[in-house]
Amino acid sequence: MASLQKTPLLSSQSSPQNTFPRSPPVGTAHITSSGPRSWTMLASAPVLSQTDVYFTSVQGCRSAYNLTTGISLSSSKTRGTSTTSSFPAKILSVVATGSSEKSTTNAEALMDHDHVRSASHPSVDISKDWRLSEGGLSPITTPHPTPTTINSTVINSTDTLRKHVAIPVPGHDEPIEDTAQLAYCIRLLNKKHGIPDSLLPSSSSTELSPSTHESDYEAWVQYMESNPLEKAHLYSVVNRMVSKFVEEPTWETDSLREVVHIGPLLDKDHHRELVRIVLQGFQRSTSLDINVLHGLVQLVRDGPSDSCVPEDMVRTLAYIRERLKKTVGEDTEDTVYLTRAATILLTTLSTCQSKDQYHVEYERWLKVLSTLQKDMNSPVRFQARYGRQILIAASNQRTLDGDPDLNRSARRISRLLRRPQESYRQKQWFLDVQRAKGLARSRRCTDLFLLIHQGPNVHDTNFQWHACQILGELAVDPSCDDDTRHQAITLIHEYAKASGTIKSGPVIRRWALTILRHISELSVASMPAGSFDPQAIYNEAIMENPPSLICGRGARSMKPFDIAHPLTSSLPPPSTSPLLNKVNTDPDIEFAIDRLLRQRSRVYDRCAIYIQLLSKHSLRASEDVLVELQERTKNFLESKSQVLLVLGDSGAGKSTFGLRLENELWAAYKAGGPIPLFIDLKTIDAPDKDMVHQHLEDMGLFTEQQIEDMRQTRLFILICDGYDEYQKWTNLHTRNQFNRPRQWQAKMIVNCRTQYLGPNYRNYFEPETATFDNSNFSHSSDLFEEAVIVPFRITQINEYIELFTQAPKTIEYLGEEAGWSTEQYMERLKSITHLMELAKNPFMLKMILDVLPTIAKTTIKMTRVELYDRFVELHFESEQRRLKAQHSSGKMDNGTISAFTSLKGDELIAHGLDFSKQLSLHIFRELKGLNSVTYSVMQDSGSWKDTFFGSDAQVRFLRQSAQLVCRENLQDARHLIRHKVRPSRKPNSYEFSHRSMLEYYYSCLIFDPRGNDPQLDLANCLDSTESPLPVINHPLGQTDIVSERSVINFLAERAQHSQGFNGQLQSILQLSKIETRISRASANAITILVRARERFNGADLRGIRVPGADLSYGDFDSAQLQCSDLRGTILRNVWLHQADLSEAHMDGVVFGQWPYLQEEESVKCCSYSPGGDYLAVGLHNGTIAIYDSSTWSGDSSHGHPGTPKDAQTGGHRSTMISPSGVVSSLAYSPNGRRIVSGGDDKMVRLWDVHTGAVISLLSGHTEGVTSVAFSPNGDQIASASNDRTVRVWDTQTGSLVSTFTGHTDNVTSVAFSPSRKHIVSGSEDDTVQLWDAQTGALIFLLSGHTAEVRCVTFSPDGEQIASGSSDQTVRLWDAQTGALTLTLNGHSWEVTAVVYSPNGQQVASGSDDKTVRLWDVQTGSLCSTMSGHRKVITCVAYSPDGRQIASGGVDSTVRLHDVQVDETGYTMNGHAGSVSSVAYSPSGQQIVSGSWDGTIRFWDATTGDLGSTLSHLGTSIVHFVSFSPCGNRVASCSGSTVRLWNVKTGAPIATLSLTEDVRSPVFSPNGNQIALGCEDDVQLYDSQTGALCSTMTGHADLVTSVVYSPNGKQIASGSRDITVRLWDAQTATFTFSLGGHTDYVNSVAYSPNSQQVASGSDKIIRLWDAQTGRLCSTLMGHTADVTAVAYSPSGRMLASGGYDKTVRLWELHSGECLVILQGFQDDVQSLAWKTGLEDTYFVVGNWDKSVRTWRVVEAEKGDLVCLNWRSSPHILILTKACIQGVQGLSRTNLRLLQQLGAVGQPG
Repeated sequence: MASLQKTPLLSSQSSPQNTFPRSPPVGTAHITSSGPRSWTMLASAPVLSQTDVYFTSVQGCRSAYNLTTGISLSSSKTRGTSTTSSFPAKILSVVATGSSEKSTTNAEALMDHDHVRSASHPSVDISKDWRLSEGGLSPITTPHPTPTTINSTVINSTDTLRKHVAIPVPGHDEPIEDTAQLAYCIRLLNKKHGIPDSLLPSSSSTELSPSTHESDYEAWVQYMESNPLEKAHLYSVVNRMVSKFVEEPTWETDSLREVVHIGPLLDKDHHRELVRIVLQGFQRSTSLDINVLHGLVQLVRDGPSDSCVPEDMVRTLAYIRERLKKTVGEDTEDTVYLTRAATILLTTLSTCQSKDQYHVEYERWLKVLSTLQKDMNSPVRFQARYGRQILIAASNQRTLDGDPDLNRSARRISRLLRRPQESYRQKQWFLDVQRAKGLARSRRCTDLFLLIHQGPNVHDTNFQWHACQILGELAVDPSCDDDTRHQAITLIHEYAKASGTIKSGPVIRRWALTILRHISELSVASMPAGSFDPQAIYNEAIMENPPSLICGRGARSMKPFDIAHPLTSSLPPPSTSPLLNKVNTDPDIEFAIDRLLRQRSRVYDRCAIYIQLLSKHSLRASEDVLVELQERTKNFLESKSQVLLVLGDSGAGKSTFGLRLENELWAAYKAGGPIPLFIDLKTIDAPDKDMVHQHLEDMGLFTEQQIEDMRQTRLFILICDGYDEYQKWTNLHTRNQFNRPRQWQAKMIVNCRTQYLGPNYRNYFEPETATFDNSNFSHSSDLFEEAVIVPFRITQINEYIELFTQAPKTIEYLGEEAGWSTEQYMERLKSITHLMELAKNPFMLKMILDVLPTIAKTTIKMTRVELYDRFVELHFESEQRRLKAQHSSGKMDNGTISAFTSLKGDELIAHGLDFSKQLSLHIFRELKGLNSVTYSVMQDSGSWKDTFFGSDAQVRFLRQSAQLVCRENLQDARHLIRHKVRPSRKPNSYEFSHRSMLEYYYSCLIFDPRGNDPQLDLANCLDSTESPLPVINHPLGQTDIVSERSVINFLAERAQHSQGFNGQLQSILQLSKIETRISRASANAITILVRARERFNGADLRGIRVPGADLSYGDFDSAQLQCSDLRGTILRNVWLHQADLSEAHMDGVVFGQWPYLQEEESVKCCSYSPGGDYLAVGLHNGTIAIYDSSTWSGDSSHGHPGTPKDAQTGGHRSTMISPSGVVSSLAYSPNGRRIVSGGDDKMVRLWDVHTGAVISLLSGHTEGVTSVAFSPNGDQIASASNDRTVRVWDTQTGSLVSTFTGHTDNVTSVAFSPSRKHIVSGSEDDTVQLWDAQTGALIFLLSGHTAEVRCVTFSPDGEQIASGSSDQTVRLWDAQTGALTLTLNGHSWEVTAVVYSPNGQQVASGSDDKTVRLWDVQTGSLCSTMSGHRKVITCVAYSPDGRQIASGGVDSTVRLHDVQVDETGYTMNGHAGSVSSVAYSPSGQQIVSGSWDGTIRFWDATTGDLGSTLSHLGTSIVHFVSFSPCGNRVASCSGSTVRLWNVKTGAPIATLSLTEDVRSPVFSPNGNQIALGCEDDVQLYDSQTGALCSTMTGHADLVTSVVYSPNGKQIASGSRDITVRLWDAQTATFTFSLGGHTDYVNSVAYSPNSQQVASGSDKIIRLWDAQTGRLCSTLMGHTADVTAVAYSPSGRMLASGGYDKTVRLWELHSGECLVILQGFQDDVQSLAWKTGLEDTYFVVGNWDKSVRTWRVVEAEKGDLVCLNWRSSPHILILTKACIQGVQGLSRTNLRLLQQLGAVGQPG
């Protein structure tokens, strides 16, 4: 194929196949051979020629052709001999030839001449240079033309003729003088790697100062490069100038000239903004402002060199076109200027790389220009023709690309021209005009003058008109030297002469006269120096022309066209610099920043003890992989992310880290770099309203102008401290509009206490980004990161203590105990219960180390609130000692002595506590808990603040003794006056040393075991019989503390350890039944009680009023809550089994859970719409159901798509029916208007979402379709099939694009990469394959899975691939290299679905194990497990906002899971894995549990408090646990290992390792033996020595359960061989085999009298006679396999649990099922009764990770079972809860309660 050869002088053109240009003009060509792949055409002397020659390069071959005959004149590959060949198939380049001898003198003759005479030519040797003349082609001996004289004036042969006006660079510390100097300096800096000659002044310039030489410029550049501050300042000046213009556009000439002059120096975004402003000014002006028009054109044309912005040009052209239409035919100058502006922009647009997208604009302009070329005004006609040629050139260029759309556009333009496309080519005069303009721009003036004076188109009227204009622009250009300008004027004069050397007609002469007149009117300073007089030349030209031409009388074509601005279309440099002057008046920003740096350095306490904090990636991430917070922050600052949320408990070190980070950033600060700001949010009046401006203003260091300048020019690193103390939950990043145009550019590091987060906390921190059309904003999770500070590790505690012992402060504070070593501190820490756990918090660790020496000998256990008690007491004791010492030494002033005496110094502790408590009361009451009190003597005198911060000596004395910090407003008055900085209005502020101290003191107001003021004593308030006012006025009734979780936690600990306080809170609840005014106090009270783990199971709470209370994780089993006021209560994970809620008010209650979507068939697939508004669900019966995600409501009927709100449910649900029978996969199109589905019928269907109709039916697969996916732009669909192929389809046509083959088994999943370049597929051949989407080539075969690959997907950035497999793993692969990066283990069955979160930070996977698991993709750690499905999960989908996950399963439900769940307010101390075994201790005081998390946990059987936790090292699952008869040992098994543990110490006693899996290790009744269930036998071991005593064989499979009879004579064993065997315990011999089971025997148990054996297996419980082996009876009722059975202590009842998620109590005498316990979220694994004489308590171990104890209560209607306590309260239970007549329950919550088993009809 031919390649287009471009030359510096000539534009190439295309010509249609086998068609010659029609009659090209006669002229000459100078042919130059310049290399094997280029041709250069140079103009030579004007000699008439008989032949036109065409040159081309086809596949490297250079050829010359006769244009008439098509015979090759020469051909050569490189420099070979010439040959003759036929005309090429495709013409690619046509040489410009000359015009006719004469120019026309009338308007009709102004059209181009097409006449040509031609003759043949012999072959020529093109290795030489040739001249074409009448005699033929003759070689030229000189490669370039010789200098030519024009009117005896010699043209200088030097090409670089630019005159470099001397622009001196500024000296050190000197300001920029004017805008021209500024622009020049910026250009110098941009060319720092060697300054080009074009930027240096010419040595011949007479205006250049002798002191300004090239070395001065080099030295200046070097100085600027070595001073980044100076350099940054220079660039900032440009940005500030533009910012001032954009803010207040002014169309005053010099201001406009300034911004136009510096426009090319801007970056793309700022340049576009400037264009927008100027375009607005042009659009709004009623009359045409030439300066604005010229400025607009110049800005658009001369934009940033690294990018072309065609959108700006098209927008500008559209406005010009509209205005031009209004002026057509009016014969005004406006038409001339607008046409000229349009041609300039069209020229620029045609050079843009993306010009092909704008052919519609070309077509519109062709119509306009076609009209204008007939205009009576000659400049309009000539400009219109020129513009028309530009469009032709652009259209011809588009046809070369082979794009059918573009060729169709070219044909449309051709039809507009009313010529066949074959003749659709450029005019030769246009090519020479283009050459001339290029030569003028590059200042190759010699070649330019030769082209104008002697070129092939010298007599063409169109060329002459444009040549005059080009010469005129050179003549007035001050950057050209004088000789060049003289020559330009001389040539114009030649055009103006009636008898000049250049033959020109009247139109051209008049145009030349107009230009000469314009030149003569310019000021002397702007014209060439010397005796050359433009005015004289103009006068001479006037004399040489007839008056009719000058006056404009005569022919129609001679109508006057004098215009004010015939030449330049660009604005000259500004004569003054108003914008620059404004900027230069601003003081130095860096000076103020330096003062800020020094100020902040003084704030940071370098003596503070600091240990590097560790963090995990998110709240849900495990702590297996931790990184230093400092390293995490560094990575954030280097990333594109904009917000880093740092989370941690109160006292975790967040503020200290923030201060340290700020200090380190200031230490590394460089001028112009990012500015770190530590912002205490509670000290800002309104952080959501221009926070940075407020903070900088309050510092008193910056002027308003400087602040605004920094807004536009600087990047800030904002360290925002105490978001939770800010008290207004809003997105600070969004409200402050950070990182938006003309707003603060910032990276935010925000810290917040973890316990104050809500369920959707990310909404308050994620940045918002604009959509592509800037129409709205949406959360962008990929710009958000979080880091969660984890508690101190032992090594960190040890390191901290080591630094603490070396700190000088501790010696004075601790007195005689100051000499403790690190080891001594650690020893004391471990000796006090709970203290080591508290020490994991940095703030509390400091308190512990302060108080430890005073409590080490007297304290054995300490809670958090007790630690604060002792720390506060020790603080005031220390203050008291210090003041007494001052008083004794006489160092105390008189005022302090008086206060000390009046307060009775010995009672300082009581006075100090009361002062602090009262202050906290006012802070919560008056400031809503804001730990920052500003105090001004002028403003606050007489207010409550005066009581605590006034000048009274006693007040000052107590304030100084309290734990308060004063933040003084320190400002340098001299700095304020010198720089006219407005003083800060903020007075001094006071705050408690730590937020938790404020919360502690307020909790003491409510209850303090040391005693309170009688008026605040809660007991006294309750004893009042007159009215409830004392309770109402009590702090508990004055302030809503439900959301103050730290205060609640302090009080909850008080309630746990003080029966009196607990009773007072209970009394308030009872009082609320009859007194509505104490509802706030009662809501606070019940919140405290629930947090204290007070259980209300069976409690009489009828009529209580607790609106707004937080009852999360509370236990209310069988509670009486009739007619209670529960409005706005939080009921997340509450236990309401059998609770009576009838007639209760439940408006606005929050359950924290969505109802599931119930379908009529199993769910096969699901997909969210791109906007997240809808969820499409594919079912096994072929139905596609579409749900409205705003309500999640719908019924199971087959409604028509687009059906309005359902009358029954209030939600939207539409359906589409597929005849395939099974919808195996579906996906939304990127625009949300289409759905593609695949099914078992081998078809791929494309649906219209609105109508529900099938748009396309794609057939081709030979087996069922398993997976479908849209390409990112929606133009293609990929489908996978059991026919082992992947097929790609065209969405519009439905045609098959390509088929990928390579898998050797069924293809199960397919996905497009976000870039659309790749496709990934997974198959049952155990592989993942990555394909090139365009070619179908296999890129990578990813192997590693050991079973079928069930699902694959790309990460949102396309860098990673996730795959799920039947091997129970999720694997993450690098999409660029194919390398395996992570393997995620945790699922216990096949992984069926995998999907990335929208931000790519997490992966969700669904499995046959009925769980959805959330993984961290960076660490591979498991973040959370979501349960709820009762059967296999088939699909998982993330909502587009990343807040929700939908999962579908075989249980015919779609479950909705909130990704961000609020579990921060509750400490989870339960198992992290399924509970496999539970057992009571013989005393009944303890419960032991074993779990799949590899741990053994001990629980207080009465309270549920967690005791010790033991871990099986190196293993993951504890299958079974049991107590020894004496209760001092526990046996456990895991894998093939059995361990014995000391219950008291938790130490392992013995370990028994076998070669096979072990189950059910149990002690004999006397404790001497342990029986183990093994692979196919039962083994007996000595419990003391571990020696094997005997082996009982007979089972054919794994023994799952072993039990001794209570009398010790017999052993029963159950096995997977579906039998139960009874053995003689003394002889270890087989006795009976109990058959009849149809499935595994999972559990066996003996009755208390040893006479009966119960076995659980296949939905049936069988009872056997232990003596005869006879089947006595069966208990049927379970709907799935029975997993556990246990006899009650009396033998009256049997408890059983199973895979049906129920526990049943059976009466053995009658065989009746007494109670069915429902609401378990997963399978019941283990049961055990509390030993004793009563059938009162039993414990259940569940697959949902919980341990629950139940209490059996005798009732009139039979036994009633109530929950006693539960270990992991993370499940919402409402089974059998009565909601009859409930008021205010929302429709969504009603559906949820009904699904959870609530009964009754609400009101």
